Amino acid sequence: GANQPLYDTYGEWKRSGYAEANVQCQDCHMRSAKALNGMVSHNIDTPTARAISVLIDLSTLELRRGGPPINIAVTIQNTGAGHAFPTGSPFKGARLEVYLEGPTGPEGVPHRGEIFQADIQRQVESAPPWNIIEDTRIAPGKQRQWHSQHMLGFEQPQGKWAARVTVSRTVNGFTVE
Repeated sequence: GANQPLYDTYGEWKRSGYAEANVQCQDCHMRSAKALNGMVSHNIDTPTARAISVLIDLSTLELRRGGPPINIAVTIQNTGAGHAFPTGSPFKGARLEVYLEGPTGPEGVPHRGEIFQADIQRQVESAPPWNIIEDTRIAPGKQRQWHSQHMLGFEQPQGKWAARVTVSRTVNGFTVE
């Protein structure tokens, strides 16, 4: 078998402060359970926004074409999940992207600067016994921080630019909605 359990959401919860405080899985995941034909929904999918807090620290609020780079520090805190973020299948994860987004181009798509990307997941071997190679998930009550630097070149169009930070779900490294 693998060098660590591949599915250990219950164990993650059991080792967390949530278990110590007697906060059960159902307290978070079935808060909005509705009876359908007399049956209670057991859908435990919960929005990412309820699991994490995202803090963004910018070195400056001024961004100029050809000017100095802007440093962006992003801290993701697991403030709402009683297990690792993300948890469940070792093939599911989350992707952090940080970039500058500018005015809409002729194709109707906003201009984007270079994208900084970090995956938050368990990386497992591609064949049995599926040993865990690396685990960058965030434990309950813990946080991780990433730093990136972005420049707006002279060749970029004039107009309003903004720093964008997104956290998306992934499956096998591909972003899903």
